[in-house]
Amino acid sequence: MREDQPIKLSICIPTYNRAAFIGETLESILSQANGAVEVVVVDGASTDGTSEVVASFQNRFINLVYHRGSQNMGVDRDMATAVELARGEYCWLMSSDDLISPGAISRVLEEIQSHADIYLCDITLCNSDMRPIRDTKFLSDRRARDQFDLTDREQFLTYLNLATSNNALFCYMCAIVFRRSSWASIGFNERFSRTGYAHVFTLLSFIKTRCLVKYIPSALVLNRPDNDSFSGQGIEKRFMLDFDGYLSLANELFESDPQVKRAFLQVMTREHPWYRLVKLRSAIQSSGAWKDLSAKLLVFGYNRRILAVCGFCGRFKALIDAAVFLNKRFAAAFAVRWLRVRL
Repeated sequence: MREDQPIKLSICIPTYNRAAFIGETLESILSQANGAVEVVVVDGASTDGTSEVVASFQNRFINLVYHRGSQNMGVDRDMATAVELARGEYCWLMSSDDLISPGAISRVLEEIQSHADIYLCDITLCNSDMRPIRDTKFLSDRRARDQFDLTDREQFLTYLNLATSNNALFCYMCAIVFRRSSWASIGFNERFSRTGYAHVFTLLSFIKTRCLVKYIPSALVLNRPDNDSFSGQGIEKRFMLDFDGYLSLANELFESDPQVKRAFLQVMTREHPWYRLVKLRSAIQSSGAWKDLSAKLLVFGYNRRILAVCGFCGRFKALIDAAVFLNKRFAAAFAVRWLRVRL
């Protein structure tokens, strides 16, 4: 491996207290990486053995950069720091608990030769043992193309209407590869620090200059379940993180174009369909709080009658909890059968 070989791709990993997982993440990367790839790990002052785990890989891979901060600045700031330290023409954001699929790096290195500004790939949802269950698709099969110029208003509207979730709007960091110079021209917006969506603001800001997005309809990342760093705040705060975050993005970026703003916000109705709102309602104790939330949800395009049904059903918390439990049991049984058939 040559030190002077130009870096084409920087895999940027913010981390905090993920010693139990980051070794597996790095193994999935380094088993595929070549001299055109570097890995940049930014550690937000972990208190576990993260630094020791990363150090064990540094002798194996000369292009592994480890930066440990003096304090925990949050994932948004650490993500931006990783990009700032990167040298690659393109950056691939990666969490410190998910895995890169076999062959994914060579696929990305091939894709970036088309010189788009942002690449969006699909992901594979896994069980707790990281065995694949199913692939997700972030853009609808109704699309007529895989490449979109988001600086073109009509193409952007088409893209928004094809989005199956807010992951098409760059929410899921591991599904995104982007041109580093474009990111550097925008920079880090402190207003979105600790929201979980500072990177989304930066990427959507590409629209102001040049924003050619290419969709890669292949799952290049294995997603670890139930390990969301924000989920410990409780279901209500986790949902509001999405709703408040994307409302702030819409107000900041699309306030002057009501049609685009409306289409942008409506993507959230696909990210959180009505049956998820029933679960959300069951976690809200006050009917007044649900009424206030419903008023906000109308802005995203939710149907008033659907919200009323969710509000009614969600009051029966014990039944909702039982339904969620049975659904998880069914999903687990389905995953076992799916794996047995394929193995």
